[in-house]
Amino acid sequence: MNKMNIWAGPLVLTLVLSACGHESVEQEGPAPEAKVVENIDLYTVQRTSVSGSRSLAGTVRARSSFSISPRVMAQVERIHGHEGQRVRKGDVLVELDDREFQARLTQAESAMGQAEVQRELAAATLKRYQTLLEGRAVSQQEYDVVAAQEKAAREAVRQAEAAVSEAGTYLGFTRIVAPAAGIVVRKHMDPGALAAPGAPVLTIEEPRYQVEVPLDSSRSGSMAPGSRFQVEVDAAGFSGELQVTEVVPSVDPMSRTFIVRADLPDRESLRSGQYARVSMPDIEREVLIIPETAVVRRGQLDGVYLVPEDGIVRFRLVKTGGLSEAGQVEVLSGLSDGDQLVARDTEGVSEGVRVVAGQAP
Repeated sequence: MNKMNIWAGPLVLTLVLSACGHESVEQEGPAPEAKVVENIDLYTVQRTSVSGSRSLAGTVRARSSFSISPRVMAQVERIHGHEGQRVRKGDVLVELDDREFQARLTQAESAMGQAEVQRELAAATLKRYQTLLEGRAVSQQEYDVVAAQEKAAREAVRQAEAAVSEAGTYLGFTRIVAPAAGIVVRKHMDPGALAAPGAPVLTIEEPRYQVEVPLDSSRSGSMAPGSRFQVEVDAAGFSGELQVTEVVPSVDPMSRTFIVRADLPDRESLRSGQYARVSMPDIEREVLIIPETAVVRRGQLDGVYLVPEDGIVRFRLVKTGGLSEAGQVEVLSGLSDGDQLVARDTEGVSEGVRVVAGQAP
């Protein structure tokens, strides 16, 4: 009886497992087929050689600018320039508190007066000793001592004159004048502030301007002084062709760009910092071009519906930029030569559907 129970247990377990396995096999079925969207235009990505012009962003800069800063430490009393004011060379722009420097000049002038009195006394004494020496009333050594005193008195006068000149120079530093004609573009301090050497009070730029354009380092060999490009500065109402005047040879290690500058004609409405739209001849290069209608925008991101060999649509993010004209855009990254994608009517397509091609543009 016990032996029968021992063999019955495994038999029941085997039958249960067999039934479970049989049930799971019966529940498996074919995977649901993807939704089919027919008559979809597809586009095959190809590399294309392009040339023409490229639209770039430039900035209007003053050809030269300079800061008005004091050479002595003193409190600012008056500022005669304000932002937007035109100044001429030599105009007094800043006045500093000069009382301390006026006192130093007065002290130096007083010391010079005392030195001149001592020099006159030493000169008269030397003259008397010259007469006494000729009459052998004094020794040569006594005469030499008086002569040395007269020479020291003359040197003291020269030192006093230098001190007066230095004090006058420092007093002059309390009035800061414009080194050149220009426009005040920024005021850094107000009256009452403590000015120090090197700390700017005003910034002035000459009213002559140029356009600065950052270019990709790959174009460093194609740009040189004399090259021409089209520039539009809408804020100043300017549009015209400019000639490159300067090419900065160094390349920014962060942006991998170098700077090209071109002088702008004189115009009252030009200001430093204005935006300039630059149209520059482009070098011939190979790019990936896709129809603009193929780009799917999700917020600030661009993407396309990629169609691989199995026909199942997959969404892929891409980076566009550079060339953009005639309904086409350049793809900078995200696609490869030979990729196939939905060319238009992307509203009726979503990721995971199966598409049937209509015609390939």
